[in-house]
Amino acid sequence: MYTFEEIAVKIEPIDSVHLVKEKQYYNMLKVHHHTIEGLLEIYYTGNVGVKYVAMAMELLGPSMSELFTLCGNKMSLKTVLMIANQMLSRIEYVHHRKLIHRDLKPENISIGRAETDVAVQGVGGGYDILNRLWNGQTVH
Repeated sequence: MYTFEEIAVKIEPIDSVHLVKEKQYYNMLKVHHHTIEGLLEIYYTGNVGVKYVAMAMELLGPSMSELFTLCGNKMSLKTVLMIANQMLSRIEYVHHRKLIHRDLKPENISIGRAETDVAVQGVGGGYDILNRLWNGQTVH
């Protein structure tokens, strides 16, 4: 079925582990739910020929960094509180699933499906499982 929806595609060399780890992360978050508000929707991950691996995902709006620049480096208190509230909710869910997003920064927070939705993305930089912390190990 063709929807003609615009998507984003990441392509990396087949020996890179970033996309594999990112897919694992999203799969762990979506164990009991198919779609979770504020989390990137992954449509496909797989090999492209013999040299590359690709991930097709929903196309999000601007990152918080881009949005801040578009707003002339100023945001109202209401906007900041709305973003903070949604981010805390997203991160709380990630932690509830016993995961840590290790690359949380404005570039990895984007406007989501609805223009008022905030989405977390960009876990290629790493994630970790909270059980390691509870077992006395240090996560770097």
